[in-house]
Amino acid sequence: MGDKRKKKHDDPLDDLLRTFEEEEINIYDTQKDEKDAHSDMDSSEKTRKSRVEQFSLNITDDTPRYSGEIYFSNPPKTNVRESVGSSPENAEKSTDSIKDASQKPPKSKGAFSSRVNSEKPFSDKPIGFKNISFKPNWVIPTAKSLVIVLVTITVLSVLIITYLITAINDILGISRDNILKEVEVDGQNTKYKVIDVLDNAGLITNSSFCKLFALVFGIDSDGYTSGVYTLSPDMGLEKMLAKIRLSSTTTQTVKLTFPEGWSIEQIADKLEKYEVCSKTAFLQTIQKIDFSENYEFLKGIDNRDKRHRVLEGFMFPDTYEFYVGESPSSVVKRFLDNFKSKWTAEYQKKAKELGYTADQIVILASIIEREAFSKEQMPSISSVLHNRLNNPGVYPTLQCDASTSYLQDFVKPNCTASEYITYVQNYDTYLCYRFPAGAIANPGINALKAALYPEKTNYNYFQHDKNGTIYYAVTASQHRSNTEKVWKVNNS
Repeated sequence: MGDKRKKKHDDPLDDLLRTFEEEEINIYDTQKDEKDAHSDMDSSEKTRKSRVEQFSLNITDDTPRYSGEIYFSNPPKTNVRESVGSSPENAEKSTDSIKDASQKPPKSKGAFSSRVNSEKPFSDKPIGFKNISFKPNWVIPTAKSLVIVLVTITVLSVLIITYLITAINDILGISRDNILKEVEVDGQNTKYKVIDVLDNAGLITNSSFCKLFALVFGIDSDGYTSGVYTLSPDMGLEKMLAKIRLSSTTTQTVKLTFPEGWSIEQIADKLEKYEVCSKTAFLQTIQKIDFSENYEFLKGIDNRDKRHRVLEGFMFPDTYEFYVGESPSSVVKRFLDNFKSKWTAEYQKKAKELGYTADQIVILASIIEREAFSKEQMPSISSVLHNRLNNPGVYPTLQCDASTSYLQDFVKPNCTASEYITYVQNYDTYLCYRFPAGAIANPGINALKAALYPEKTNYNYFQHDKNGTIYYAVTASQHRSNTEKVWKVNNS
């Protein structure tokens, strides 16, 4: 369609553009030497000036052919690139470039457009910022920061909640074990120092929170008298503090007498009956607290796991004055202190001469205590036991009925069937080799002396009738003869 259309008048702009193209080809012709290039440029410049001076615009077509204005003078400086260098030749080239740019139509597609900045004048993007990307890169680090903050808050929350749960458990004793622990409290201690003592003993885990609790709820700071106390973590802070203060606030006392030969079960029942301490707490204190560090005579016990009551035999029978509501540990210590005062260095030396420990002497004394009908019989009974112990090849067991009675009366009611079978094997003197696992009673001073200082006899057997008369024998046949005599007396 463009080929068939004839223009009424030749367009003078077409003529001018053709001239520009010819000149551009001449300017960039790299095959010409420098002198020819300058000559051509001078000639071209003269021709261009002449054409510009004689140029006239005669446009009859009403349709605008360009979208922008044509500048013949003072073109926008933003569309012209500055030449580099300060030499005369560069200055001259710069002047030519400005002139050429002033005559170039906007957005020309000719070869000349490569020498002129084709950007729009007054561009929307500021110069120097055209390559900057405004992508929201800040979203990624912000998301990471948010994750870190959430994780931090979660961890801190878990730690705080764990701390609070642990602290509350200290106060209430929730989720705490019932293992008894012994603590020693100085009478000069305040509630804060007592809390430190509990913390060091492992009875609480958050001493700082417990101190704050004691401050806020106004727990008394004084009144903590010296003593040894048996406590367990499941009691909780308030109960432990109250129990330590109880002995100092209670002035009521009770005097109790414990006869020779009583078992620990009998002693515990009497203590509970007169409200000195509970039977359970007393028995747990004996089984779970190790008192051997303070009492040398207890260090000979090396079979705690086989004994029914570890301290059986050391609860020295006597008359005691206790506080009502006294600590079980304090009660146990009263018995042990009394035994310590009776077990002299002389006794310890004699036991060593016999080749026995203090514990073994106490076991012998407990059997003597339960077998003798009077203290006068004790030394002779002791001689029988020593004679059999000194000849284990012939007499491997002691064969005393008192051990059988102990198992039936005090062990069987306080253990399971399987445990009882084990205790029978450990305590029955007709079955166990030489010594039973532990004492079968708590002997008095006379029985202890008899165990340490037996009579010198050759007896290997003894037995009693119902009246308390004792029958001794050297041989087994003599012992069977004595058995017939006892039967007749008992059935007469």
